[in-house]
Parts: sequence; C-alpha cells; structure tokens
Amino acid sequence: MKSGETLIDFARWAAAQLGLEVTDDDGTLRMHLPEDARDRFGGEETVVLADGATVEPSVLDWLCDELRGQGPIVHTRPCDQPEAVSALAPRLFAAYQIDGGRVHLAGCRLEERPFLRFTFAVASDAPFKAVRHAWVGEDLERVPNERIAALRLDTLQPFGDPPPHIDQARLAAMSSAASQLAAQQQRSGDPANNVTPPLAAALVWAKYAVGQLQFTVGDQAVLLPFEGWARTLQPPPYVCPLSGTTTFHLAATDDGRIAPAEQIAACARSGRRVLAGELARCQITGLEVLPEFVRACPVTGEPVLHDQFVECPTCRQQVSSAVLTGNGCQGCSNPPTVPADDPRLASILGAHPELGRWRRWRLGETATAYIVRGEGLLRQMLVVLDRTTLKITHMARRGRVAHRWVPLPADLWPR
Repeated sequence: MKSGETLIDFARWAAAQLGLEVTDDDGTLRMHLPEDARDRFGGEETVVLADGATVEPSVLDWLCDELRGQGPIVHTRPCDQPEAVSALAPRLFAAYQIDGGRVHLAGCRLEERPFLRFTFAVASDAPFKAVRHAWVGEDLERVPNERIAALRLDTLQPFGDPPPHIDQARLAAMSSAASQLAAQQQRSGDPANNVTPPLAAALVWAKYAVGQLQFTVGDQAVLLPFEGWARTLQPPPYVCPLSGTTTFHLAATDDGRIAPAEQIAACARSGRRVLAGELARCQITGLEVLPEFVRACPVTGEPVLHDQFVECPTCRQQVSSAVLTGNGCQGCSNPPTVPADDPRLASILGAHPELGRWRRWRLGETATAYIVRGEGLLRQMLVVLDRTTLKITHMARRGRVAHRWVPLPADLWPR
C-alpha cells in the first residue's frame, strides 16, 4: 500500500528501525521484547502479530513510544536503492553507441533528498489493524502514489548514523504541509472529525543523481547533463545543437564535429562526411553533394551539379539540362506579352532607348537575366540582359514565321 498499510507492515518497519530482534514467518511477525518492555506486556518475552488478526492498541502505542524515543523525527531510507555513482554508470553507458569513440562520466554526485511521512492510526473501531500515511516532498506538495511506488518509499530500512542534516526551517515547512494534508485526509470522510497528531514521523532519504556524461571522438568531446532519482534514472537522449535532433547514437564528421550518426552523410563527389543538412541534392541526378559541387539553375533556382549545365541555344544562358524544351529553355521559349508600362520593361527601355521602336513586347525572366522579345510585322528581336546591370549579353533575330533564332554579332547590337 502507498498511503496506508497493515499494522504488521508498519510494525515490521518499526522493529527494524528500533533494532529489535524479530522472526518473520509467512505473515506472522514475532517481536522479541527487550527486558525493560516486558512488564508492559505482562512479562511476555515476545509479541506476535499476524496478518488479518486484531492487534491491541498497546502494541502500536509501545512501538510509537519507542520510535519517539529516537527523537521527534526518525531517519530512514528505501531498500536497495543505488548507493554509489558506480552503480549508475553501467545503466547510463549501455544506452549509447559512439562510433569511433567512448562515453564516460564527467562528474556525478548523489544527493540525499528528503520525503516526510506522518503515520496515523486508521479511524475505526479498536483494536487497530492498519495505519495510513501522509507524504510530502521538498516542494511541500503531496507525494503521488506512483512516485512512492517507483522509489520504493514504502519499503524502508534504518538510515544509519549519522543521518543527513536538514535545515530546521525547511523541516518545519514540510511538517506544516504534512499536517495540512493529514487534516484533509482525516476530514475527507467526516468534516466533523477531530484532527489527531501523528503516531510517528519519519524522514525518508532517497538518493538523487546530478552529473554529466562526456562523449569523446578523437580529440573532440561534448557534454550531456543529466539528473533524476537514482533508482529510476534513465539515460537522456543527446540533443544536437547543430541539427536539433535527439539521439543515442553519435559519430563525428570529418572536421571533428560530434553529431547524431543519423544526421551525418558522405558527399557523393568528395566522400567527405558532413552533416546531412549541409549537403545539396542535385535536381537532375539526385546525388547529395557539398555546395561547392552545385550551383542554382537560373530558371528553376534548384541546385544542379556543374556538369549538368548546358547552354540554352536561344538565350545562351547556362541552365540545367532538365529545363531545355524544343529550341530553348523554360525561361525563354514562350515569354508572356507585357504592356509598355510594365516597370521592368520601362527600366530596360530607359537603359536602351534604341529598343523603343518595337511596338509589341514579350518579357521573360530568370534569376540572372531578362529575356525581351520585340515583335513586328515581319521580324522578331530577342534581347537578353543581365538582370542586375541591364547590360545586354546576347541578341538574336528571326523572321516572323521562322523557328530558328540567328545570333547577332556584338558589334551590331547598337544598331
């Protein structure tokens, strides 16, 4: 039970806390009484408690009196919790895979963190059969049953000497919170119930781990902080500051950066191992390469390997082979008609007023160029201009019904 337990369970803990000699056999607990306690029980040398059997209040009173004799608060701890950092290391290390490297602790400490338990007799017709507990933590909040079970706060043993120090103001605050919780519990059944003082008060010290792991590959290392209850501590995932992904599998790039192995890839051209996000995928081949092996196609804006560029036979731009269509590329093959007051056309005519004799215009554009087509009754003129400087880079002409553009030599461009 978490917030309550049978009297025999409580007596078993109290006997261990008091150092009494006990015999525990199939749910029957025989406590061997010290000589100075035997008169209280008619000279008997043992007290026998059995699961489900009624127990005289005098047994519970005597155990609680003996506990209070150790002080207002007794110190106890969960059974079988990790007692040393060395007990945590194998559990943590086993979670990680470090390609070409290793993991080790770069500092870790175990702290004693207190829980306060007040114990009360269950309100019922005497004799007693059960007790209940009010639990609070350092945050002065009720301890959930799930945490009590996870940390095994319900399976306790004496802490031993010396017990940890606790600030009296801190203890007073926890005691006040436990008293308020107990009052709520006692009055939950009947608001008229009187609040009774606890039979026993115990500080249960559970170990809390704080530290950091170090992952080392070559001469590079990264740190991963961790903390949590020693009994339930789970290895945390590494959060990569470079990619934002989480992992338990680490490796290093060729330039020594430690990152999730899943986020490291090799350049298809150079073989260099880098972060996958640093590679560009060629629009044509699908190969993932370093940016130095690609450039953006001016028509699509997509990265393309250098050797996948060709010259467009119409506008003479270097474009991806994927955008060629018929006698041109997607940037120049069929530019839309634009009015004379189109701002782009106005800028072009302002820089080259000699083009103003054409009455009908088509205008296409890529990332690097404007493609202007002037159309008359018998002829068409193609002018390619640098988009930034408006400098002419290519000119061609053809007849109205011709399909092939005839390039014009540069010395004829002014005419």
